[in-house]
Amino acid sequence: MYRFTFVVYYKLKNRTLLAHLERAVVPAEVTLSFVEIQDAAEFILPKHCYAIVVTDDVRVIRSVKKEHPYIRVLYDGDWDLPKEFLEKIDQCLCVKSEILARRVFEKEVEQLACLVERYLDHDRLEALMESASDMMWFKRADGIHMDVNRKFTEVVGKTREQCQGATHNYIWNVTDEAAEEGVGCAESEEQVMTTGQAMTFEEFVQIGEEMKQLTTYKAPLHNPFGEIIGTSGIGHDITDFQNMGLELTILVENIPLPILICDKNYVSIRMNARFRELTECVGVDIKHFNYLDWKEKQLAALSNPLVNRVRHSVRQEMVGKKRMAECYFSVIEQEIRDYFGNVSGYYVLIVDNTVERRYEKSILQAANTDELTGLCNRRYFYECLTEKAHEPITMLYMDLDRFKKVNDDYGHARGDDVLKRTAQHISEIFHDGVVARLGGDEFAVLLDGVVDDGLLATRCEKLREEIRGVFRKGDFHISASIGIVKSEGGILDVDAFIHEGDQRMYEEKKRHHAERT
Repeated sequence: MYRFTFVVYYKLKNRTLLAHLERAVVPAEVTLSFVEIQDAAEFILPKHCYAIVVTDDVRVIRSVKKEHPYIRVLYDGDWDLPKEFLEKIDQCLCVKSEILARRVFEKEVEQLACLVERYLDHDRLEALMESASDMMWFKRADGIHMDVNRKFTEVVGKTREQCQGATHNYIWNVTDEAAEEGVGCAESEEQVMTTGQAMTFEEFVQIGEEMKQLTTYKAPLHNPFGEIIGTSGIGHDITDFQNMGLELTILVENIPLPILICDKNYVSIRMNARFRELTECVGVDIKHFNYLDWKEKQLAALSNPLVNRVRHSVRQEMVGKKRMAECYFSVIEQEIRDYFGNVSGYYVLIVDNTVERRYEKSILQAANTDELTGLCNRRYFYECLTEKAHEPITMLYMDLDRFKKVNDDYGHARGDDVLKRTAQHISEIFHDGVVARLGGDEFAVLLDGVVDDGLLATRCEKLREEIRGVFRKGDFHISASIGIVKSEGGILDVDAFIHEGDQRMYEEKKRHHAERT
């Protein structure tokens, strides 16, 4: 039993009343300490105390600040007081005799003791629940959860607030069909409430995709009249990983995915044939296989690890080699925990996503690529430009001069060849940019930053020379007109930016035409 010291601060003219209060009968766990208030106007209560203020001086009441519920103010004086004073007073001691006043005082002490004890009981229960390594819960007679502990929320993957006031089916994700078939714990709850006795059960629950075996300890909850109003429960996980033995081996071997089971230091314990095939360690002693070393050397990360703190697992997309071909995998590493919550091992599951990723890649490539030249298409170029609209960029908008004559005089097959070879030269010279065919004989290049004019002119001239060599027939050859636009960032209209490049390209094309004439 905890013991409490209640400080009785007093300022009383009636010394007989004080003597009666000092003889008050209080609960065994309470000790009273009487302290006289010397200066009523300057009286200040300590912030952290269990206190009872007894006074007939309104100056004391004015000074009192009731900062928490563990302060009581008893008044023995004139009750013709302003409202601000009356709101601070809990009880009146202005009764016919000091004996009756003492009874009022004793009642206040008892109520304050009950309030403190209630808080400590709640705090002790909360500390016990939150420090327990097993699941704990309290239910009403109708099956509604009143409270659960941290371990319970970790297991079911729901917050404490979500569990409070919820049914078994909601918390454990039991479907209506399963509930009709008797899945749940209603039968054991009924037995406890019918017998009124604490009982032990062996129960199976499904947690995510796993089935767990629990030893549950359940006891009835009573109201002050002895009536059963619910149950309390503790769930102890007795699913024994180490003793699964042959059953585990059979399960691992028959799962159609590569699986490895390790101890808490990632030393290999079991691996199935598919994992051996993937890692090319068929016939190798499992003790000589270092999973972490193999992963570091053979796999490269494609994404950041995705951590599931509820399931204690890490999932990551990775790429590696399988029979000399590039393959894509989802690597799942999950902790195996004992019933104390300690990590006792890991299991590694590898899912081959190669077919899906290659299909996605082909679809994405088809959507973003010009079929003839292999360059980016107009749609993808617009996306890139939109993404970089707020960054410093340089764009080249180019068009082939006299290309129409190639198609008209020498056929579209030759024209297509010119376009493909032109695309190749642009990609080689501007390998550091996004190169796209916008349509017909129009191309564009997007470069990061505002490129120096001198360097840009050198590269453009080199490109023009390469393009002049793509097609020659006597004195006829094709050339390229290039319009250049730059932005320090903050492009508001992508279409207007591209149109500006088109206009500058057109101005250069007119100069080329004037030079030829």
